[in-house]
Amino acid sequence: MASRTVSFLLLLPLLGVGQESQKGLDFNCPCPAGQRRSEFCKQCREVRCQIGGMAFQTWLKDEKWASKAGHLWQENCKALASENPDIGTETICRTTASPCVPACGGQPANCTTICTQNLDRASHSCDSFPWPVPFKDETLFSTDLPDVFT
Repeated sequence: MASRTVSFLLLLPLLGVGQESQKGLDFNCPCPAGQRRSEFCKQCREVRCQIGGMAFQTWLKDEKWASKAGHLWQENCKALASENPDIGTETICRTTASPCVPACGGQPANCTTICTQNLDRASHSCDSFPWPVPFKDETLFSTDLPDVFT
């Protein structure tokens, strides 16, 4: 399991994922790299995972399996964030495991296709949801982080 995680993390830069954490900053949540996770960081990531999960329920509200897919996406996202605290929020949102196969068990034949087509919506919702509190990283170097509302 550990070797899979290491291999996965080594592949992320090649996939263009994780660029948001350059210079040790996570521009999507107040989670400075290499520091203990604050409650604000954990809450921010949890909210983003919930938003991504709700995307399935919002865009696929007429599908019976959408609620299950949304719940599974949210759980997968939270697990990824918990198991990999040092990767950036964008990476968490964009590499969360697909809930489509377990959510589509016993559903119509087009379920997996429709579910897979909506994975990007869940990832984008998770990644782009604005965290409303501008924050400042007060470490060795003082860096002002962007205010998403200006």
